[in-house]
Amino acid sequence: IDNALFILRNSKLDARVSELARFATNRNSRDFLAWVAIYKNPISTPQDKAIAREKIKELDPFNSDVLK
Repeated sequence: IDNALFILRNSKLDARVSELARFATNRNSRDFLAWVAIYKNPISTPQDKAIAREKIKELDPFNSDVLK
């Protein structure tokens, strides 16, 4: 799933990224890259980004670079 997210993001298919990232986080709430995809997706809502930000911090609290 993570490779597919990367390909879709590079192809600017933001709606598909959102769909796949949601599927991935529903399937595995600890999927770090799926949460990053939600956080960095330009079509994610502010609420979704806030949730993703908290989950990213929870999963990798010492990696502040990903939130830039």
